[in-house]
Amino acid sequence: ELITLTAGDKTFAFTARIESDGQTLNLVAITPTGQRLFSLKKQGDILTTEAGPLWPQAMPLAAVWLDFEMAHVELLEQPERVVLTKDWQRVETDGGLAVWTYRGQQQATVQRGADQTILRRPQYQLSIEVLTE
Repeated sequence: ELITLTAGDKTFAFTARIESDGQTLNLVAITPTGQRLFSLKKQGDILTTEAGPLWPQAMPLAAVWLDFEMAHVELLEQPERVVLTKDWQRVETDGGLAVWTYRGQQQATVQRGADQTILRRPQYQLSIEVLTE
């Protein structure tokens, strides 16, 4: 996947490689120059994260995982059945926009298009495009 992160007037792009064996999901983010930004591994309920030297420490990788989950839920056949935790709720609008709230406060929206998915948070936006192998 090609991920484009826009925060204010800054834009960053990187690729994410996702692999799954049915039990474990691995995600590795790589800069355009081939350096590893971070890696995430989810096995059951256990999330393991590892930040590369270029990843800003102010951005927790658990939050990155949450964005990954919210964006990819839209690819499922029945996204309305997914629950992140008891305090998160997903509501789909008539226009196909998924609105995510945490304890009643809107946190993100996700719009899925034919070629890209856009996740919007108050501080930033992610555009996710699937790359062909």
